[in-house]
Amino acid sequence: GPAGFLEQDDSENWCEIQKLLKGHRARNSKLCLEMGLGQEKRRDDGIPGITNYIFSETAARGMYQRWADLLSSESWQEVLDKTAAYQQEVMK
Repeated sequence: GPAGFLEQDDSENWCEIQKLLKGHRARNSKLCLEMGLGQEKRRDDGIPGITNYIFSETAARGMYQRWADLLSSESWQEVLDKTAAYQQEVMK
């Protein structure tokens, strides 16, 4: 699935999560994708992009940012500029 959110054996887990999300607290909470925030790094082996420790939501944050950039940009150059700005901000 998108950003590796769903593997074949995850369907039961996701069904149970959906049941929990019907509760009062979940309905009144914002989506939180902060795991690993502030620990991002660039790889030394030439693989592009930004990575993090094995347990993080860096890939999910990057995927959603890219999606938003693709939907809101007027040109491919604007997408590239937004990507560069996002990566620069993340690596501060």
